[in-house]
Amino acid sequence: MIRKIFLIGAITLLTFTTYSQSKKNSSDEFKTSVTTFDISTDNLDELKSIDWEAVKEAFRTNEKDDLITISVAYNGKNKSTTDLNKEGEDNFKIEISGKSSEIDEQIDNLQRILQKYIEKKKS
Repeated sequence: MIRKIFLIGAITLLTFTTYSQSKKNSSDEFKTSVTTFDISTDNLDELKSIDWEAVKEAFRTNEKDDLITISVAYNGKNKSTTDLNKEGEDNFKIEISGKSSEIDEQIDNLQRILQKYIEKKKS
Protein backbone atom coordinates (compact mmCIF):
# COMPACT_ATOMS: atom_id res chain seq x y z
CA MET A 1 0.00 0.00 0.00
CA ILE A 2 2.81 2.40 0.87
CA ARG A 3 4.50 1.56 -2.43
CA LYS A 4 1.33 2.34 -4.32
CA ILE A 5 0.92 5.74 -2.63
CA PHE A 6 4.62 6.50 -3.14
CA LEU A 7 4.39 5.53 -6.84
CA ILE A 8 1.28 7.69 -7.42
CA GLY A 9 2.93 10.61 -5.60
CA ALA A 10 6.14 10.26 -7.65
CA ILE A 11 4.23 10.12 -10.96
CA THR A 12 2.13 13.14 -9.95
CA LEU A 13 5.23 15.10 -8.94
CA LEU A 14 7.01 14.15 -12.16
CA THR A 15 3.99 15.21 -14.25
CA PHE A 16 3.69 18.62 -12.57
CA THR A 17 7.40 19.40 -12.85
CA THR A 18 7.51 18.39 -16.52
CA TYR A 19 4.44 20.47 -17.34
CA SER A 20 5.75 23.54 -15.51
CA GLN A 21 9.06 23.44 -17.39
CA SER A 22 7.51 23.25 -20.84
CA LYS A 23 5.13 26.17 -20.37
CA LYS A 24 6.36 29.46 -21.82
CA ASN A 25 6.13 32.53 -19.70
CA SER A 26 5.30 35.59 -21.79
CA SER A 27 7.16 37.88 -19.40
CA ASP A 28 10.45 36.16 -20.30
CA GLU A 29 10.22 37.20 -23.96
CA PHE A 30 11.82 40.48 -24.92
CA LYS A 31 11.00 42.61 -27.94
CA THR A 32 13.33 45.25 -29.23
CA SER A 33 12.20 48.07 -31.45
CA VAL A 34 13.95 51.14 -32.76
CA THR A 35 11.90 54.32 -32.58
CA THR A 36 14.36 57.03 -33.67
CA PHE A 37 17.20 57.19 -36.17
CA ASP A 38 19.29 60.39 -36.23
CA ILE A 39 21.83 61.37 -38.87
CA SER A 40 23.99 64.43 -38.30
CA THR A 41 26.78 65.87 -40.46
CA ASP A 42 28.68 69.05 -41.14
CA ASN A 43 29.67 68.08 -44.70
CA LEU A 44 27.26 68.83 -47.52
CA ASP A 45 28.60 65.95 -49.64
CA GLU A 46 27.80 63.45 -46.89
CA LEU A 47 24.11 64.28 -47.28
CA LYS A 48 24.28 62.81 -50.79
CA SER A 49 25.90 59.57 -49.66
CA ILE A 50 23.58 58.48 -46.85
CA ASP A 51 23.09 54.70 -46.83
CA TRP A 52 19.31 54.48 -46.81
CA GLU A 53 19.38 50.67 -46.78
CA ALA A 54 21.12 50.85 -43.38
CA VAL A 55 18.31 53.08 -42.15
CA LYS A 56 15.73 50.51 -43.31
CA GLU A 57 17.75 47.74 -41.65
CA ALA A 58 17.68 49.58 -38.32
CA PHE A 59 13.86 49.38 -38.28
CA ARG A 60 13.72 45.76 -39.50
CA THR A 61 12.67 44.28 -36.12
CA ASN A 62 9.79 46.72 -35.58
CA GLU A 63 6.14 45.84 -35.84
CA LYS A 64 4.28 47.43 -38.76
CA ASP A 65 2.31 49.77 -36.47
CA ASP A 66 5.29 51.02 -34.42
CA LEU A 67 5.78 54.78 -34.65
CA ILE A 68 9.24 55.77 -35.87
CA THR A 69 11.12 59.02 -36.48
CA ILE A 70 13.95 59.58 -38.93
CA SER A 71 15.89 62.83 -38.66
CA VAL A 72 18.68 64.39 -40.69
CA ALA A 73 20.63 67.33 -39.27
CA TYR A 74 23.11 69.51 -41.11
CA ASN A 75 25.43 71.69 -39.07
CA GLY A 76 26.95 73.95 -41.72
CA LYS A 77 29.74 76.27 -40.77
CA ASN A 78 28.31 79.77 -41.02
CA LYS A 79 30.66 82.17 -42.71
CA SER A 80 31.50 85.50 -41.22
CA THR A 81 28.82 88.16 -41.55
CA THR A 82 31.46 90.67 -42.71
CA ASP A 83 31.51 89.03 -46.16
CA LEU A 84 28.14 90.28 -47.43
CA ASN A 85 28.56 88.95 -50.99
CA LYS A 86 28.45 85.28 -49.98
CA GLU A 87 25.69 83.48 -48.16
CA GLY A 88 26.54 81.37 -45.14
CA GLU A 89 25.43 77.77 -45.04
CA ASP A 90 22.25 77.09 -43.14
CA ASN A 91 21.89 74.71 -40.23
CA PHE A 92 18.79 72.58 -40.35
CA LYS A 93 17.16 69.47 -38.97
CA ILE A 94 14.46 67.52 -40.80
CA GLU A 95 12.32 65.01 -38.93
CA ILE A 96 9.82 62.67 -40.51
CA SER A 97 7.59 60.47 -38.38
CA GLY A 98 5.19 57.69 -39.23
CA LYS A 99 4.59 53.97 -38.97
CA SER A 100 7.27 51.37 -39.64
CA SER A 101 5.24 50.08 -42.56
CA GLU A 102 5.61 53.49 -44.27
CA ILE A 103 9.42 53.62 -44.10
CA ASP A 104 9.87 53.61 -47.89
CA GLU A 105 7.68 56.70 -48.29
CA GLN A 106 9.46 58.46 -45.42
CA ILE A 107 12.87 57.79 -46.94
CA ASP A 108 11.68 58.94 -50.39
CA ASN A 109 10.44 62.22 -48.87
CA LEU A 110 13.73 62.79 -47.05
CA GLN A 111 15.73 62.09 -50.21
CA ARG A 112 13.66 64.58 -52.21
CA ILE A 113 14.00 67.30 -49.58
CA LEU A 114 17.76 66.76 -49.26
CA GLN A 115 18.26 66.68 -53.03
CA LYS A 116 16.47 70.03 -53.41
CA TYR A 117 18.53 71.55 -50.62
CA ILE A 118 21.83 70.28 -52.09
CA GLU A 119 20.93 71.56 -55.57
CA LYS A 120 20.05 74.96 -54.11
CA LYS A 121 23.33 75.19 -52.22
CA LYS A 122 25.45 74.03 -55.17
CA SER A 123 24.03 76.68 -57.50
